[in-house]
Amino acid sequence: MSRWTGSWLSGPGSARESDPAAEPGYRGERLGLPEAGLGSVAGTGRRFLALLIDWLPGALIGNFLTTNPAVSAMALFALLTVVSLAAFGRTPGHWVVGIKPTSLADAGERISFGHSVLRTLLLCLVIPPLVMDVDGRGLHDHVARTVMTIAR
Repeated sequence: MSRWTGSWLSGPGSARESDPAAEPGYRGERLGLPEAGLGSVAGTGRRFLALLIDWLPGALIGNFLTTNPAVSAMALFALLTVVSLAAFGRTPGHWVVGIKPTSLADAGERISFGHSVLRTLLLCLVIPPLVMDVDGRGLHDHVARTVMTIAR
């Protein structure tokens, strides 16, 4: 009987001891990515800094040149993100901090235009990026089947 109930009745930690796949050792391990260096999962700090760098131009233009700054900033951010992802595979903010979105569906290739639009729309909703898994992927990354990796 204990072999059936031991993993959940024995207390915290016992499931990890009996099943090494229950919790990864580092972010990206379940995805087959390296622990550190090129191709590893980008940290939250880099991702947030890239977001700020991408948001700033739209916020400035929206604040000084339009009558509805909040909507204008969001629209300009979305436009910059989709166009730069489609054209260059990453945004200016991604380039500055040395990260890039990588497709999990296409074995590390650039994300498609459709996935970049979907990922950007969910990013603009704010909540999906805040819901992260153990690999550091937000809900918007899950839906678009992407992961942010270190590019340099």
